[in-house]
Amino acid sequence: MRKKKTKEEVFKKFQVYCFNRYFKQDFRDRVRKYKKEINLFRKEWLLAGRKIKTDYDYQCWLKETEEKLSYKRFKIDYFEEEEGHTLQGYDTVAIELFTLMENSPRITSQGNSVASVFDYRFRQLMRKVGIDPDWYGLFLNYLFTDKFDPKLITRPNIEVTERFLYGPENDEIDHRLSLNIGPNTRKEDVDSLWQFVIEPLQKKMKSLWKGTTRKKPTRKIALRMLRLHNQGKTVPEILQIPSLNTDKWDETKVRKAIARAKKWVEK
Repeated sequence: MRKKKTKEEVFKKFQVYCFNRYFKQDFRDRVRKYKKEINLFRKEWLLAGRKIKTDYDYQCWLKETEEKLSYKRFKIDYFEEEEGHTLQGYDTVAIELFTLMENSPRITSQGNSVASVFDYRFRQLMRKVGIDPDWYGLFLNYLFTDKFDPKLITRPNIEVTERFLYGPENDEIDHRLSLNIGPNTRKEDVDSLWQFVIEPLQKKMKSLWKGTTRKKPTRKIALRMLRLHNQGKTVPEILQIPSLNTDKWDETKVRKAIARAKKWVEK
C-alpha cells in the first residue's frame, strides 16, 4: 500500500520543482538577458557592490536611501481591478468587473516614502524582466545578495479567497471559494492544494454535497479492459479507446485494473 504523503512532503516537492524547472533555467536566463538593467537598478538604489543579508543590513540601507534619495518621494497608489467570467458550461458568456461591497477599481495607498517608491520601481523591474509576482521575495533576495535561495519559496503560486454574501438581516446567503492562479501555476499544484486547503474549507461550507468527488475504476470498466486485453489489445491501445474515459489513466493503472478483473473472473 502506497504511503500517503504529508503536506510538508508535497510542498517540498513543489519547491524542488520550481527550483529545477524555473530558477535553474528560465530565471537565470532572464537575469542574464537583463543583467544591464538589473545592475543599473542596483546602482540607482545604492545597492551596487553591497550585500543585504540581515534585517540590520536592510535597515541601514533603508536609512541611507531615505537620506540620500529623498528627492524620489512621490505618492504611490495601487489600483486593483477584478474581472469576473460568467460561465455557461465551459463557455465564457460575459466578463464584468467585480465590485462586491467595494468600489472598483480598489485603491491601495502606499504613501510617499522612498521605501514605497522602491517597492513600485522594483515591481516595474520584475514586470520588465518577466518574473512571476508570486516570487517577489525571491527576486528581491537575488537583488540584495546576488544569490537565489530556494527556501524562500514559501507558498504555491495560488491564492485562496473566501467570499461571503450577507442579506439585510445579516444572514449568510452565499459562500464561495476563489482560486487566484499565477502564470506558473500547474494543475499538479492545484491538485495538491485541493487536498490540504480546499477540501477542509469546503467541509465548513453549507449545502456541501455529501457524495463522493473522486472517481474510482469500476468493475465494469476493468472487466471490459480484460476482454480487450484477451482479444490482443495492448495497454497503450486500450488507453486510446475514448469510450473508456481513460484520460486520467496511465499504463500502470490499466495493468492493475486488468489484474483485478482476472481475479474476479477466476473466482
